[in-house]
Amino acid sequence: MDRYDVGKALGQGQWGVVRKATRRADGVEVAIKKVRCAAGSAEGVNFQVLREIKMLRDARHPHVVRLFDVFRNPGGDATLSLVFELLATDLEKVLYDGGGALVNDGVAKGYGFMLLDALAFLHSHHVLHRDVKPANLLISAAGVLKLADFGYARYVADPGGRMSYECCTLWYRPPELLLGAADYGPGVDAWGAGCILAELALRRPVFRGDSETDQLARIFAVLGSPDDATWPGTVPGFMEHLAQAAPSGAAAASAPPPERALCDH
Repeated sequence: MDRYDVGKALGQGQWGVVRKATRRADGVEVAIKKVRCAAGSAEGVNFQVLREIKMLRDARHPHVVRLFDVFRNPGGDATLSLVFELLATDLEKVLYDGGGALVNDGVAKGYGFMLLDALAFLHSHHVLHRDVKPANLLISAAGVLKLADFGYARYVADPGGRMSYECCTLWYRPPELLLGAADYGPGVDAWGAGCILAELALRRPVFRGDSETDQLARIFAVLGSPDDATWPGTVPGFMEHLAQAAPSGAAAASAPPPERALCDH
């Protein structure tokens, strides 16, 4: 830590606080995420943190945030520090804190392309991000978008393997996870990306539920309820909803926008 001058807190990640810092050797500004190790020094570092570090070290891509360094903090607090490149803002702030005035159609298309490019790279390396949302899409001063926060990321399970369905922020969580599916693949990230593409077009979150049941109802209200033709079979946790057809594109687009508050789920 003596190689960095640590400054103000920038936010809270999945496993710890992120702070702005300056690298003393060359004056480069970075972001340092201090992550907690597993309870009890004998247990070492949380396995998910180790997995995040490995994935980020392997993920060298123009639209994935760069991990510069990892080191153990001195003293007895049993924490690691992850040193990332520092970016100016994130998509959530760009869309809402400034009223989205800078996001014209051309900029929105560019952000969408960069997001899909990052996901295509991760999926080609068998990595699922599992928390694609505007707050995890960092943007540089030059307008380059980079996918960040790999706290929920994991490698694709073997066929028939089970993974947790308790991931993805609620507004960007696909219906199969809302219904308790444990065997899934890149589609969970594709759903989140689709929600963001719609949000870029509408300038508002497209499915803004306040619970898992409400989120499903909102999805079904726009896309229609699943049936054997559109979704053969069932998944654990399936709940009966009143059958409803998907409205026309015009009707869906004319729905009133939600209030400003963003989802914290």
